Amino acid sequence: MTLKVFVKLNSTLFSIMCLFNCLAVMAQFSERNIMVNNYDPKECNIGYGIWSIAQDLNGLMYFGTYDGLIQFDGERWIKLPPYDLVQSVAIGEDNRIFIGMRSDFGYVSLDKNREPKFYSLKHLLPEDASEFGHIWKIASTSQGIYFQSEKYIFKYFNNSLKVFQAENIYFMYGIEDSIYFQKMDKGIFHLKEGTSSLKIDDVIFDNPLVTALRKVGHDSLLIFSQKKFLRKSSCHESVFLFTKGDVHPIALGQAGDYISGIYDGCVLGANIMVLGTLNDGIYFYTITGQKIAHINKENGLKYNAINALFIDRESNIWIGHDKGLSKLKVEPHINKYDDKGALKKLETGIYTSMWSNERLFIGTMSGLFIVHNDVMEKTDLADIQVNSIVKIKGKNISENKILVATSNGIYEIFEDGQVSSNLIEEGIESFCIVQSKSDSSIIYYGEYHGIGVLKLDKQNNIHYKATIKTGNMDIRNVFEDSLGSIWANSYKKGLMRIDVSASKNFHPHSYKIYHNEGVIQANNKIKSFNNQLYISNINGVYKLDFQKPENSLPIYKNKTSSHINDFEFLENNDLIVSINNQLFAESMEITKSPKNLNDKLNFLPKGEIRSITVVDEALWVTQADRIMKIDLLTKENVRGNLVRPVITKITLDNGESPNVIFRLLGDLSNDNKLNQGPNRYTFAYGSHLSFEFSVPSYLNETKIEYCYKLEGKDSRWSSWNKNAKISYDHVPVGENTFYIKARQSNSLYLGSTKLKFTIIPPWYKSTLAYVVYFFLFVMSFILFSELKTEKLKKQNRILGDIIDNNEEKLTRSHDTISKQARSLLTLAKQKNFLLGVIAHDLKNSLNNIFSIVQLFGRNQENLNEKQHGYLSGIQNNTKRLQVMVYNILNIDKIESRMLDLQIKEINITSVLKEVLEVNFFSAVEKRIEIETEITGGTFILGDEKCVFDIFDNLLSNAIKYTPFRGKVRVMLKRKGEVIKFSVKDNGFGIKKQELNQLFKKFTRLSIPTSSESSSGLGLAIVKEYVTAMKGKVWCVSKENKGAEFVVEFPSAREV
Repeated sequence: MTLKVFVKLNSTLFSIMCLFNCLAVMAQFSERNIMVNNYDPKECNIGYGIWSIAQDLNGLMYFGTYDGLIQFDGERWIKLPPYDLVQSVAIGEDNRIFIGMRSDFGYVSLDKNREPKFYSLKHLLPEDASEFGHIWKIASTSQGIYFQSEKYIFKYFNNSLKVFQAENIYFMYGIEDSIYFQKMDKGIFHLKEGTSSLKIDDVIFDNPLVTALRKVGHDSLLIFSQKKFLRKSSCHESVFLFTKGDVHPIALGQAGDYISGIYDGCVLGANIMVLGTLNDGIYFYTITGQKIAHINKENGLKYNAINALFIDRESNIWIGHDKGLSKLKVEPHINKYDDKGALKKLETGIYTSMWSNERLFIGTMSGLFIVHNDVMEKTDLADIQVNSIVKIKGKNISENKILVATSNGIYEIFEDGQVSSNLIEEGIESFCIVQSKSDSSIIYYGEYHGIGVLKLDKQNNIHYKATIKTGNMDIRNVFEDSLGSIWANSYKKGLMRIDVSASKNFHPHSYKIYHNEGVIQANNKIKSFNNQLYISNINGVYKLDFQKPENSLPIYKNKTSSHINDFEFLENNDLIVSINNQLFAESMEITKSPKNLNDKLNFLPKGEIRSITVVDEALWVTQADRIMKIDLLTKENVRGNLVRPVITKITLDNGESPNVIFRLLGDLSNDNKLNQGPNRYTFAYGSHLSFEFSVPSYLNETKIEYCYKLEGKDSRWSSWNKNAKISYDHVPVGENTFYIKARQSNSLYLGSTKLKFTIIPPWYKSTLAYVVYFFLFVMSFILFSELKTEKLKKQNRILGDIIDNNEEKLTRSHDTISKQARSLLTLAKQKNFLLGVIAHDLKNSLNNIFSIVQLFGRNQENLNEKQHGYLSGIQNNTKRLQVMVYNILNIDKIESRMLDLQIKEINITSVLKEVLEVNFFSAVEKRIEIETEITGGTFILGDEKCVFDIFDNLLSNAIKYTPFRGKVRVMLKRKGEVIKFSVKDNGFGIKKQELNQLFKKFTRLSIPTSSESSSGLGLAIVKEYVTAMKGKVWCVSKENKGAEFVVEFPSAREV
């Protein structure tokens, strides 16, 4: 087979493959939806002769010109060094700007003063490669930056250069991580790991200059050449497709068309070629060669000679030429089907529509219509209302079916427009159809009495299966969730969830109706996206909570007073909402103000939008009398900008000269991280702080407005304005946050940015300054101390003489006092010992006397009244002596550290009851009323005997010092983590000057009310016992108003 036949055959096959796709592109694309913007070189400071264009990771644009490198951030045009011809520009993976020049190359970054500076890499070259001429192209890959001259290709990586020698290089091309280059008379080579291999030989490519190489599809390359003829072949084309090892020439235009040499080329979307020519402007072609648009001086472009093309991340096309810069913006295109075109014969309102297989199906009040090749035909479904049209997926594309829900039943529509017989019972109105996701052979439909079920059999035929009876609820929408439940939207009742997962006969095990609960309202719109259900009402769109639908999460808030007609999702998760005759877009990732799409879609005709549907990257909008197809060439065109405001420069003026403390340029590892996340920055104190900002969005940069606030300085947000710079005087020292929001003047919200920063204090308020202040203070203090010390030394010498004279006397006095102290200590020990012996012997004797008295008391019938009195007196005095001896022994144990407590968990309620019994008769003798307030749960860790003595001492004291017919109140209860005991009397109280002496030994205060005796040791023992058991004791008293003694112990048990 000859080369000519081979090439022709492959070209024909490829054209057939792309035909349908390209026809669709041609239908949606023309000069009408391409907006041209020419920039004035003088006003924009861009000079002449733009050779290269690039965009960095922050969205800023860079242009290589005759006069140097130009940066554009959407607000400002800034000239950067070097101020000489820049022929090539590229952005590294670290966001560094690399440039190529005449006899030099390198990158532009910030110096230590944050000023732009050109850093040459030429010094890294070996001497034999130092004469390389021009750097024509630069390519950025993950393996390094490649620079191409006529003789060499240089690879820059890790601050070193590697040289590849290749004579007669035309151009180099970077495709993702691959590097290609064309050699004169050889072909196109692939450079990999330092070795070049021939990719496309010179059988096809010889002398014509390949000006651009672009990737298209998964593994194909588009080749753009400057000349329209190839010497070694009979092909006379200038664009080629290289795929699967074969080259396919692409015939541009029709016979007689002539395209001047292509100087640059790129690909818009998936299948639109943009060709920049030497002297005839810009051409748009499909990849099969069909011409779809031509932009030159005749229809808006200022100059026809094209040097460079670049497509930014918003799909704007930047054009560099010899005398300036231009930009093309591609707007979405609207195809209208209305009564001025194919729908002339349509007599009734449209209810629904669907696009499938190059046909538009239209459901109306009076039947089903099909539009094909702009010709409308009426089907056999006439004189019935069509409520829904749905495509049902079969085992393969050829087995897909189209079902129509009507006021009379459900019908299948065939390719030739024929209609099947009714699939369900005649006369049953159906409103919706949905195919099950868990079982594609099951099809649900909504009707008046419930939910019907159709079955798709193995032969791809549809049969009626069953009806899920739910009562007369008028089911308008049906969906199946991932849990196996069926959700139905009732026009009358609201939302219904039906569980049929375990039923083979589709009889509902249970169902629940949600009516006017939270977000649920009657006639809600329900749709499914990514296995999740969404529901709309007048207030917005909600992500349905399967467990608690009334608590569903809002993802869009309706800020109008009108009801939401319909909503739909795009592939990038953006939400499209229709309200009246307006469309709004909302990103589900961030909930911001709604974006009115009308300005982006040129206009929408008046009339309520009944439904919206996304099919094949096109938005279909149905109104009562028309249907519109809005082609979404790029997702950004509908969503708006994927950019947000960025801070480009911060300047600090401390009164001497402005100091740039931040500038947006170059390496992301340093200052440029400021716009990449919630980092905190530290700035020096200054009297004047300025922020410059912009939105790197170029769809309509002249209509950007800003709103900002400095937290701590501004009490509220500023009004919207076009000022891209704001200055503040005397920013507070410490932490601050600067907020900025942006929008287009048509209220299209573009996002927000915030910067957290800390203003450090001036030098005289810095930490170092305070250290210096402290050091000076210390030095001054030392100096003062030295002077004072010298003065004191003189006084000390005078006093020293006096002291020396009295020292001997003091020594003798000290010896005498020491001897007396030792003697007194010995006497005290002897006294304590003797007192202990006496008390111990007295204790035994008193016990014997008390026993004898008790023995006499048992024979009281043999005693007369006088003897009774003697016996009672002996008994009381003996008891008092016992208490006194007991206290003396306890004090002796305490002072000698011999007190042995038996600590255990005890319930002190029982101890208190025992104490009350013991003191009962003493209270009765004085006609004293004892009130008690005792609660349970009073457990402590303590010695039961000591607790008894504490309670007994305090209660007996209260009785002693309470007058006849008085009152004593005893309280024991739990209070939080402590057990509180208190004894309160209504006696004469304690004098204020006596309160500090209460708990000391041998302290006797007021005289008891009935001449009772007191040793003065009881309260001292109470204090020691309470302290030993980690408690607290105190007294509250006012003279003539009684006294209250309070004891608190830690509780042994938690609440």
